[in-house]
Amino acid sequence: MEADIDFVEFLNEQAKSDVAALHQFMLLYSSEAKSLHLFFEGEEDPPYYLPAVRRIFSGLDPKIYICGGKGNVISARDEIKTRQYDTECCLFFIDRDYDDYLGSQPNIDEITYATEHYSIENYISGDEAVFIVLNDIIGMTQSDPEYAKITSFVRSSRHSFLSKMRAFTAWCLASKHMKERPNLNNANFKNIFTLTDEGRFAHKPRAFRSFRKQLLKDDSKVRKGEMLNWRRVFVNDRPEVWLRGKYALWLFEVSLTKALRDAAARRRSAGLRPFRIPQGLSGSGLFDLLGGRLPYPDSLLEFLGHHKSLLDRGSNL
Repeated sequence: MEADIDFVEFLNEQAKSDVAALHQFMLLYSSEAKSLHLFFEGEEDPPYYLPAVRRIFSGLDPKIYICGGKGNVISARDEIKTRQYDTECCLFFIDRDYDDYLGSQPNIDEITYATEHYSIENYISGDEAVFIVLNDIIGMTQSDPEYAKITSFVRSSRHSFLSKMRAFTAWCLASKHMKERPNLNNANFKNIFTLTDEGRFAHKPRAFRSFRKQLLKDDSKVRKGEMLNWRRVFVNDRPEVWLRGKYALWLFEVSLTKALRDAAARRRSAGLRPFRIPQGLSGSGLFDLLGGRLPYPDSLLEFLGHHKSLLDRGSNL
């Protein structure tokens, strides 16, 4: 049974690759059809990007390809160029990640959009997202006393988390620079931090050691001096650029959920009806919950608008 599960997972991974995306593209591409071909890193990307794409490219039929990672998006793009397909109908979307810091950013050409922030998760985990959850989804007015308490709690939590994460981020960058290959997906902050009732994150015992062990099986060769050097590299940058998107999303989910639960408990204690906490307030559910509701960065709208004008001026679509 376990072997069958492993094989299913293998097939799922193979379906998300540059080769699979390229084959799907070759089957669907037609120089006569009015289509738009969109290549994404992962399954979370379309719910975020598609509302903006559909709004700007109204009337075009978007074909979606999940490539399974940034490198696969770039590989698919370069192969499509090599085979001399009409790339005016193709758009490629990648996250910026840490590649600018590490000098490993792939070529971002005219048909490739890279996020201004670390990743798209950073766009759906800020103050604007909190306001939308409270106003649009829960229906809480700003005159409600709980509104100020919730937003204040989330902001305090974010400030506390960022102050802790600078050292962790410095180690991640130093480790990657030394080719240690830490797996950033393995971070489990439930074993690292405790969120207090005052909206502050406190380290659990041996938190930093636990974090390194989660991300790197072998002992790290990174020393404190190297961490300090890397911290100086990003210390003046906006947090959205250096805080990994999935970590920002975890912070958003944990802090807002706790603030809402505490507020609901206060209402029950006062004999008032508690509000409903949205079910999608976690992980990938946030993309479905907030996708299309948040304002898009100007750089994305300009990128899409530019390509729409190119197609309108005489593409083969």
